[in-house]
Amino acid sequence: MCGRLALCLPWRLETPHDLFSSSRRPVAIAALTPVTQITLVVALTTIIALSVLGGLGASAGGAGVLNGALRVTFWGALAMAATAGVGMIFGVAA
Repeated sequence: MCGRLALCLPWRLETPHDLFSSSRRPVAIAALTPVTQITLVVALTTIIALSVLGGLGASAGGAGVLNGALRVTFWGALAMAATAGVGMIFGVAA
C-alpha cells in the first residue's frame, strides 16, 4: 500500500505538456457544447466524475466500490440540487 497518494496514481503530471494533455478533452467538450446545453452538460459530467471518484475513493479505502460510488454520487447530486435551489431563491441560478 502506498504511503502517499501521489505515489499510488498510475500517472503523473510533471511537465506543462502533461497538464495540457490532461485538460484537452474537457476544454474541447466545453467549446463544442451549445450555450443552451452547457448547464446540462456540466451537471452530467459532474455526476459521472463524482461516481468515478467515489468508486476510486472506496477502492483506496478498502470499501465496496459500488457502494462508495453510489454514496458519493447521491450526496453530490443532492448538494448540487440544493445549491441550484438556493440560486433560484436568490435569482442567480443558471
